[in-house]
Amino acid sequence: MGTQTEIAKQIITEKADYVPALKANHSTLYSQVKESFDKAQAQQLRSL
Repeated sequence: MGTQTEIAKQIITEKADYVPALKANHSTLYSQVKESFDKAQAQQLRSL
């Protein structure tokens, strides 16, 4: 099997769906993604 980057490129080329894993040991990116999801969830709750 190839690297994760190669696998992701192949999935995109095939127009397939995927969700990459993100571990907390990538602290900056993890915090940014978590903040985005938290904001989206809060917005959705306000619109109910």
